[in-house]
Amino acid sequence: RKKWLRRWINDIYRIDNLDLYYPVKVADFDGECLDFFVRATDNVEELFEKIQDKVESCEALEDCYTHVSMEDDDRISVFLDTAYADDPEMSVHILLNTLAEIPGIQSVIINEF
Repeated sequence: RKKWLRRWINDIYRIDNLDLYYPVKVADFDGECLDFFVRATDNVEELFEKIQDKVESCEALEDCYTHVSMEDDDRISVFLDTAYADDPEMSVHILLNTLAEIPGIQSVIINEF
């Protein structure tokens, strides 16, 4: 069942169609609040600062609530609430493409919050 759900979510968000240099997996999804867990290839603190600056300055995400935080020594969390977004799917794409502009990401896993 979970495999089918992941495939269905990938189909809905068309994540596989994005030209990203890092892998993205959808772990679970059931609502409008998502947590993007980002693993770094190297310096996590430096990547955290870059992600925080980039996400905060992304005008295309202004209708979404976002929050960037350090989860542990090698993982960063980017919280995305699409409740007020005109197009939640586009908000997910914008965030993933925004992250793709930042070198140093090893992978991203999307979880429902």
